[in-house]
Amino acid sequence: MAWGEPTWKSTGNLYDLHSEHGMYIVNNGVPYPGADHIRFSVTAPGGNFQGCLHYPNDPNTDNFVGPVTLHSAVWGGEC
Repeated sequence: MAWGEPTWKSTGNLYDLHSEHGMYIVNNGVPYPGADHIRFSVTAPGGNFQGCLHYPNDPNTDNFVGPVTLHSAVWGGEC
């Protein structure tokens, strides 16, 4: 997997993105009640996955290897 600048970076929601080479999903947000967690849905080798990432100092990263489709990454409240 290559390292470097993000392919996609957003302060808002993301939908329908694809990578042939894997994907890291990172929440670099700050505490903000009602909108500081990222709920995501992906299809990757092994199936469909859903998750929720907290802001830093809690688990805030998930990664997937191989071809990955990010169906959605949406900001929301506590999960």
